[in-house]
Amino acid sequence: MLFCAVISVSFANFNALGLIAGNQLCGVDFRGRGTYDASGIKALANALAFNTSLGTLNLLRNNLGDTGRAAILAVLERSDTLTSVCGISPNATEFDLSLNDLRLENVKLLAGELVFNGSLNTLNVRNTHITGKFARQLAEAVLAHPSMKVFNKIAMQDMRDDELTELDLSEQNVGVPGALVLSKLLVSNGSLSTLYLAGKNLHIFNLPIA
Repeated sequence: MLFCAVISVSFANFNALGLIAGNQLCGVDFRGRGTYDASGIKALANALAFNTSLGTLNLLRNNLGDTGRAAILAVLERSDTLTSVCGISPNATEFDLSLNDLRLENVKLLAGELVFNGSLNTLNVRNTHITGKFARQLAEAVLAHPSMKVFNKIAMQDMRDDELTELDLSEQNVGVPGALVLSKLLVSNGSLSTLYLAGKNLHIFNLPIA
């Protein structure tokens, strides 16, 4: 494929996401949107294996497919240079995806990246309509993240440390991922006595507590 050949010879000249996104190389624009299918993404992963300068890439809103996503995450795991494929800046402690029109399958990419990210402590994906198995996968990744302190306005670290007696999440639209995280934290919390959950977009119906 022609676009793969272009990437292979040109990655050494790119040192920022904007330079790639500005040219919509491989169908990726500055908002992380693209149109290439899993075969194109896999070819991109092969090219990224030779990258020595690119630190951040945003592949959200692409049709990665299971094969393409696995290939990209494998490159991220092995790379000494690339730190994100979701547009998270190197050493960033906060990442806000609220109100973004995320494709549900891209949630798998974000959850997979969290495994390799050691700096993020605040993540916001409120108002993104993440549901079902995708919400569960993201919640599990957030709960397993060693440095995550705040997720969807939920003070995770304070709840784990039993430092809260009251938590107001009314009208915060924490969504299904937030409700799943909250339900797990409540099981082991020994200090919280008052919890406000009023809000029409909470989406916590029929969720297991344990």
